[in-house]
Amino acid sequence: MSDLVRIPLSVLPHDEGFLRRRCPRCDGEFKVEDGDRDDDATDVDSEESGREYFCPLCHSSAEGFWLTPAQEEYIQEAVQAATAHMLEQALQDGLGRGQGGGLVTFDLQPSEIDEPIPPDEPHDMMLIGVPCHPVRLKVPEDWTGDVACHICGVRYPLDVVHVKEDLQ
Repeated sequence: MSDLVRIPLSVLPHDEGFLRRRCPRCDGEFKVEDGDRDDDATDVDSEESGREYFCPLCHSSAEGFWLTPAQEEYIQEAVQAATAHMLEQALQDGLGRGQGGGLVTFDLQPSEIDEPIPPDEPHDMMLIGVPCHPVRLKVPEDWTGDVACHICGVRYPLDVVHVKEDLQ
């Protein structure tokens, strides 16, 4: 039995199709457009995907998880709740409710397992588009530096990549 648990990105809250990411190197947060793309540009974990990603803010490539602390906490709570439900179901299936027939007799009561609450995902940040890949990003509203494509790492001045609201 594998210890690896895969969780689809769709369980994480999105901002109108954008998934919040956190750079494991600089801790800066940005958002990546999450669409049905062949490049799978929003993998939760660059080590798992075997791809190298770049932070649009610090321009560094970084391996590891690109989850925010709130996303990590939510996923951990979701896994714990799912594990508790599976264990409860296995006990009920394997032992039966209140049935004897062996050395142990007990009555299982359904537990009150709190379902995790997804983190809030505000509609924030400035929309940008990089010319090298057909993926839009969002960076903090007050960002003034160059922006790197998170797929290839090419840097662009902010005035080149800023997508005006009326052009969306």
